[in-house]
Amino acid sequence: MKRLATYLFLLVAFVSIAKADFRVIANRNIGHGFYPQFNAHGTVITYSENENVGNVNASNGSDDLKVDNADLHLNLYRNGVKTVLTPHGSDVNYVWASLSPDGTMILFNTRKGTAVCDLKGKEIINLGNLNAPVWYGSRYVVGMNDNNNGNYYISSSIVIASIDGKERQQLTAPEEIGMYPSVNAENGFVAYNTLGGEIRVMKISRNNQLTTDDTKDIILVDAMPPIGKIDKDDNLLQTRNPKDVKIYINAGHGGWETDDRNVVLSPFAQGDTLGFWESKSNLDKSVMLDSILRNLGFQTRMSRCDNNKDSDRSLSAIAAEANAWGADYMLSIHSNAASGNANYVLQLYAGSDANDQTNYPTASFREEESRAMATLIADNLSENQITTRTTETYSVSGDKSYAAQHLGWSDGYGVLRGLIVPGSISEGSAHDYIPEAYRLMNSGYKYLEAWYFAKSIYAYFC
Repeated sequence: MKRLATYLFLLVAFVSIAKADFRVIANRNIGHGFYPQFNAHGTVITYSENENVGNVNASNGSDDLKVDNADLHLNLYRNGVKTVLTPHGSDVNYVWASLSPDGTMILFNTRKGTAVCDLKGKEIINLGNLNAPVWYGSRYVVGMNDNNNGNYYISSSIVIASIDGKERQQLTAPEEIGMYPSVNAENGFVAYNTLGGEIRVMKISRNNQLTTDDTKDIILVDAMPPIGKIDKDDNLLQTRNPKDVKIYINAGHGGWETDDRNVVLSPFAQGDTLGFWESKSNLDKSVMLDSILRNLGFQTRMSRCDNNKDSDRSLSAIAAEANAWGADYMLSIHSNAASGNANYVLQLYAGSDANDQTNYPTASFREEESRAMATLIADNLSENQITTRTTETYSVSGDKSYAAQHLGWSDGYGVLRGLIVPGSISEGSAHDYIPEAYRLMNSGYKYLEAWYFAKSIYAYFC
C-alpha cells in the first residue's frame, strides 16, 4: 500500500510538470570565452577568456536588500543587517545565491538541489538538478543540467523552469554541453558557453511575444584579459596559523552509482555495498582527514559527508563551493585503477606539466601552488611502508597533460575545471590491485593515508 501511494504521488508529480511554452527564435555563436554576462539593457555581453567560477560569491540586490553566499552560507542583508537563512539546514553548503528581480524570493543551490525560498528562509520550490541558476524574470529560472561520469562532463543542457513547478523545458541539446547561462528576460536573451569555450546567444519567446531575431546586434566585450598561469602568492610563503587556513575536501565519486567503482573481494558479491567501493573508501579517508585537520585548528569544508545519490555533488558545484568559500586548497581524494597489475602513487594538480607546450582551451590558476602541494603529498604517501607498490617512483603531473597523454581528454579533469583556488586530485594507490583493495577495506590503513594528507597540509601552510 505504501509503495502504491508513492507511485501515485510520483505519477501525479510527473504529469503536472508540463513543457514550458518557449520557442527558440535564434541560437548563434558570437565568439570564444567563458561565463558570458549581460549588461542591464541586454546590448552588451562581457566574458572571461579564462575558465573560472569566480563570481559565485557576488552580492546580488540593492544596498537596502541583498543576498550572497559568503562562507557558503545563505546570507540576507537588510539595511546592512545580516541574517543567515537555512532553508536546507545548517549542515549544507550554499552557492549560486541571488535575489529575484521583484525582491521577494531567493534562488540558491545546495546538495539538496536548486531551490527558491522566501525572505524568511522558507522553501517555496525545489527545482532539482539545475546548476548555475539565474533568474529569468521573477517567475522562471534558467540553469544547466550538467552530468558527468565522475571524471569529466558528458552532457549539459540549458533548461528553463517555472518557480511554481509546473513548467520545465530543455532549451539546448545535452550533447552540446551548454554551461553557465546568463539572461536578459526583457529581450528574451539567454547566453551561455559550451565546454570548449564557444559563447552562444539564444533568443527565446513565450507565446510568440518576442519574435524578432536581434541577437546579431549584441556586442561582445572582453572583461577579463588572458592572464595565463598565476604563480604562487608571495604572502603564502609565510608561516600561517592553522585557524587562518581553509581546506576544502572532496570525497571523489559517491552514492554507489554508475560513476562509482566496485571491486569484487571475497566474501562480498558484485554490487554488495559492504564490499569495496571507491566512493566509500574516499569518504572514509575524507572524514578522517577532516577530523585531523579540525583538531589541528584548520577550517574545513567537505563536498559530501555521507554516501548516497542525493549527497553526490556535481563537478561544477564542487568547484563553485571551493571558489566561493575562498579555500586555500582543494583536495579531491580518490584511488586509481591501473589494469589490476600495478600499484603506485599518482598526484594530479590543476594545470599542465612544465614541458607541455600544448595550448589548452582554458588556463590554469594557482598552478605553482597546486604542483607544490601535490608533490609534497606524493612524497609523504610514499613513506607508507605497510603497502606494497609495483614501483617506488611516484608520479606528479598536471591534470591537463595527464588526461591528454593517457586518456585522450582535451582539457583535464572536470573537478579541477573552473577552479580558481589551488587544488589537486590524489590517486593515493590503485584499488584494482587486489591486495591494495583489501588494505583499503581497513579503517586503520585509510586513517594512515588521511594522516599523510594532514601532514602535508600542515607542513605546507604552517
